[in-house]
Parts: sequence; structure tokens; C-alpha cells
Amino acid sequence: MEENDPLLELIQSMSAVEKGYFKKQSLKTGAEYLLLFDELNKLDKQDAKKLKSIFEKTGKGKSIAVAKNYLFDAIVDSLVDFRAAKNIESRLNRTIDSIRVLYTKGLYASCEKLLAKAKQTANDYQLYPQLLQLFAFEYIYNQFRLYDSAALFEEERRVLDLLKKLSLHNEWYTGLMIWLQKNDKAKSEKERQEIDALYQSAKGFDEGDETSFRGLNTFHAADTIYHYATGNNTEAVNAKIRQLENYLANPLMRESNYRTFLLVYANALSLLYNNKETDRFENLYKRFREYVLPNSSHLLLEKEIEFAHGIGLFKLRDDPEGGFAFLGGIREGLETIEKKISLIRFTDICFNAAVICFRQKDFKQAQYWLNKIVNDPRIESRQYIYCCARIFELIVQLELGNHQLLQSLSTSTFRYLYKRNRAHDFETLILAYLKKFIRTTATVERKHLFTALKKELEEISKDPVKAAAMEHFDYISWLEEKTT
Repeated sequence: MEENDPLLELIQSMSAVEKGYFKKQSLKTGAEYLLLFDELNKLDKQDAKKLKSIFEKTGKGKSIAVAKNYLFDAIVDSLVDFRAAKNIESRLNRTIDSIRVLYTKGLYASCEKLLAKAKQTANDYQLYPQLLQLFAFEYIYNQFRLYDSAALFEEERRVLDLLKKLSLHNEWYTGLMIWLQKNDKAKSEKERQEIDALYQSAKGFDEGDETSFRGLNTFHAADTIYHYATGNNTEAVNAKIRQLENYLANPLMRESNYRTFLLVYANALSLLYNNKETDRFENLYKRFREYVLPNSSHLLLEKEIEFAHGIGLFKLRDDPEGGFAFLGGIREGLETIEKKISLIRFTDICFNAAVICFRQKDFKQAQYWLNKIVNDPRIESRQYIYCCARIFELIVQLELGNHQLLQSLSTSTFRYLYKRNRAHDFETLILAYLKKFIRTTATVERKHLFTALKKELEEISKDPVKAAAMEHFDYISWLEEKTT
């Protein structure tokens, strides 16, 4: 089988419930395709020879490409049907089709009853695109039945106004989010001015927005980004907790927007972690399973949250030994999903894993996890964590005693930072001292260098903006060890 074969990846991504549903629908695909599915489901990795053997046994003379495409399409159709039963938007779209059928059959009483019910559902779940479809049908229906549409037009204008506001909300939030992914935090006056300008450009919010779940959700999300980026971690945590509470207080919206809810939950954990609120973090992490939906279609995201914040909990507890053991338990599972989970969460897992291995003096394993960050082809979209990994990699190489490699890495790291205007005070200081360190082999002189670097980093740590670059690893504690 070719590397990263889509058919095998699709089968491996399915939950046990989804696989069971597909097998129940197998009469639509043919028994030979079900047999092929069962055989492929047993594979735990890409294996061209094994696939050929399976196909020779189950293909019955058909072209392998044709069979794979047919089975792939059949599985996708099955997943669409499976999710449609749980997805409120899919159910509402089906109801809209049913309304049109009743209308064409002249069953007007039933049509009006179902129309009213569908509009109520669309309003309850704030499904405005579907609501507009219902308005368009109702206008045609009212013309045919000679009903007055004045109330309908007023209702339509209200929804269109809400959609306009939501569009402005989303545009504002997206601008902040793009800045965050690129920079993480404001580490210079120029970056602080950039994020201030974006935050102050908010449009579409007024006193009526508290009634809109989606508007309120966007506001809290944008508020979180701004406070986080400007170093006000406590306010960032509070804003994200308010967003999470918005979901917890509204089960309908939580279940119909389950994936977004999971992301909000994960972000709340991340911010509690960044603010070093260990007790609140641990409590929220342990409650996570209470809100996981049974037979969820988002097993990958749920696992991502458990992995990322599980390792974060051990780091927060200052328990590198426990974290090292936890890493051993998730490493194999992580390798199967690392290219499928979000870049932000994946890099967080890898960086924290590197720190834990470093604390355990397993510097080779620390480098293993850092390599996953610096070699990821997606990393350009998250430059901040890439820069942090490049700087931390220098410290790892220092501990490994690879001074020749350290020299070349220092040079390339400086060039990278300089070209992207990311050589701030912290990064410049680390690189300058490493350059001095490489030039000497005297133990006493190196100890003096460590002491001097520690003193200068302690000064940087007093400035919240400049200190942001030091949050992912405790450089001062490391230097304390080197000087005692």
C-alpha cells in the first residue's frame, strides 16, 4: 500500500460505533467490499504487500483502484448518514425538505405545523442560514395562501441584522487570532501597538449582544486573546472561563457545537496552565470526561486534549518523574495521530515533553521531542513556538556537549530570528552568552558566564513583555543548578 493511503487512514480514523454502523449498511456496498473492509481494519500500518494479498483474496477480479475508490466512497456516505442522525443542522435540512414535500402534496395544515416547529428549532439553535431558507419558503407559501407577510419581513430583517453583526464579530476575532498564531504574545512595543489596534477595532457589538450566544461567545474569545497577548493572564483566564460557562449554561448550543465546545474547554485548560493555577487546572482537567458525549465523532480531539493537558498537569505539578512515565504511556498513541491533531496542541505536547525529559536529564529524548517541532512542515504558521524550540535546542545541545553543532545552530538561529525581526532582548542575550561559552573550556570561566547570564535574565524577568519569551522553560532555575 502506498504511504499515507487515504482508504486505510479513513478506516483507522473511524470509531468503533462508526465501523459498526458501516457494517450494518454493508448491503449497500456488497459482501465482497465488507470483507475487504474487515481485512483492512485489521491492519495497523501501511503495508503494500499485505494489501495486495488481501485484495487477491477479496477483490474477485476487480481493479484494485476501482475497489478502493468504491469502498472509500461507501464509507464516506456511511459516515455522512451516521452523523446526520446526530447533527441538528442535518436534521433541520431534512425537515425543510419535508416541509416542501407537504406543500407540493397540498397538505397545508401539516406543512404550517412543521414550518412553525422548524423555525422554533432554528431560533433555539441560532441556525440563521436555515432560518433564512425557511423565510424564503414561507414567503412563497404566504403568497400562494394569500397571507400577510409583514411580520415575516420584520423577522427576516432581524435575522439579517444578526448575521451582519456576527460577520463583523468573526472578522474582528479572526484578525486577533491570526496575530496570536504568528506572535503568541507582545514582546516589543511595536507588537503591543499592533495588538492594541486590532482589539480596539471591534465592530458590531452593542447592548443587545448579550442575548446572542454566538455574539457573546465571540466577544469572550476575542477578549481572551487580547488579555493573553498583552500579558494579563488573570483576565485572559477569566474571559475564557466566561466563554466556557456560556456553553455549560446552554446544553443545546454545547451539544450542537460540540467540537467548538471541546476547543474552548482545551483553551481554558491552557490558560489556567499558563497562569499556574494548579488546583483549578487539575479540577477542570479531571471534570473533562463529564462533558464528553457518548459515541462522540470527535475522538481525535478528545484524545488530543487528554494528551496535551495530561502532560501539562505533570509539568505544572513540578513532577517530571510522573510526566516522564505519562509520556511513555502516550508516545505510541501520539505517533498515530500527530499529523492529524492541531499544530498548536501538538507543539505544546512536544515542547512540554522536551522540558520534562530535560528535567529528567534525558537530553537525547528532549532533542527527540524538539525535533518534532523544528522539522514539522506546518511550523511556519506558528513561528513563536518554533523560535522557543530553536533557543531551547541550543540549551539541550549545550548539555549534550555538542559544542561544534551548538556553534552552527547558534549562527543559523540568529539568522532566522534576525530576518523575522524576532531577535528580542532575551533571544539576543542567550545567543551572545552561548557564543562566549563556546570560546572557553575553563570550568571556572563557564561558571562565571552562567552566573552573569542568570543575573541578566533576572532583570529581563522583571519586565512582563520581555519575560514572555521565558515562560515555556525555567531558564533561571536551570542556571541556578549550573552555578551551585
